Formats: sequence, structure tokens, C-alpha cells
Amino acid sequence: MSMGAYYLWHLNYAPFTGRMRMIDMSPERERVIGTISFNSFLANHNVLPPNHPSTILVKRVGYRIAQAAGMNDLPWEFKVVDSPMINAACLPGGKVVVFNGLLQLLNYREDALAVVLAHEAAHVLARHTAEKLAFTQLLLWAEFAVNLVFQARFMTNWISALAVRLPYGPPAGDGGGPHRPAAARAHVPLPARGR
Repeated sequence: MSMGAYYLWHLNYAPFTGRMRMIDMSPERERVIGTISFNSFLANHNVLPPNHPSTILVKRVGYRIAQAAGMNDLPWEFKVVDSPMINAACLPGGKVVVFNGLLQLLNYREDALAVVLAHEAAHVLARHTAEKLAFTQLLLWAEFAVNLVFQARFMTNWISALAVRLPYGPPAGDGGGPHRPAAARAHVPLPARGR
């Protein structure tokens, strides 16, 4: 099967946006990759216990987001890492990590946390990990073909770096990447919620 036919066979539409993309991985395999990555990450970080107030907050908000997104069928897990880092991530299969530094920046506000967790859950719903892996696989195939025909290793290295780093890497001058909240990138704390 040619690379073009393989690509066309695996095209589908992203939910909500309708954007066409190629995904050649089953949701089950994607969940396995998410679980393995999640467990590996947790083994190397200090995770707050399930009864810690930060963990309780993240679970409460996270399960509500999952329910609102219609993703109750996933085995959601929510963990809080005791670190000043300002970040959150959601791996395939609903494996969520929130750093305590982000919670502090958000002043432990449920509404602000809900925005971050909804963003992270959207990555799972849209299957961005599977899409990125499929795109990377296509690039490797293209690189192999160019090397085979033209023996131009320097060119394929440049093309691979450009195609992978630009769409998914941080903007120039921003060490935090595109998925950090604007308040975190600007180092502007959110105001406390008035009651």
C-alpha cells in the first residue's frame, strides 16, 4: 500500500471543528500509551495523596468536566504533583496531572481550574496525541523515501525539525509552550474571587 493510500484510508474528522486529519491508531492503543506514560511520570514525581485538599479539588472539578464533555466512559485519573511548576497535562485515556504551582497561581479557584481542565480534556476528546504520532510517522516515512532517492540526509533533518517543532513547540522567546495559561506566561496572578 502506498503512503498516499495509507494516509487517505486513515483520514477522519476532528470532533466539533470538522478539521480533517489522519489518525491510524485505535482509541484502545492510545489509552494504553497514555496509561504507560502516566505511570512512568508519576513514578518520578512527588504526588500529593488522594485526601489532600488540592487533589480533592482537582478531582471534583475534573470529573464534572469529563461528564460535561460526555467522556464518562474513560477511566479518568486525577493527580496533583507537589511542585511549584505552573502546568497541567491530560494524557490519552483521561490521565490528568496538575502541578500545585498552577493551583496556587489560580488561587485554588474552581472556575479558573475548570477552564484549564476543560482545555486539557479537549486534547483527549480531539485525540491530539494519536494525531501527532500519526503525523510524525508520516514524516519518518517521507524522510526515509527522500533519503533513499536523493541521499540528502541534511535536507531531511531540516524538514523533520521544521515540521515537528514549529506546529507543536513553544513560540520564539516563550520557554513555556503554547499550552500554558496566558496568566502563567505573563506571570500575572489571577485575582481572588470575590464573594
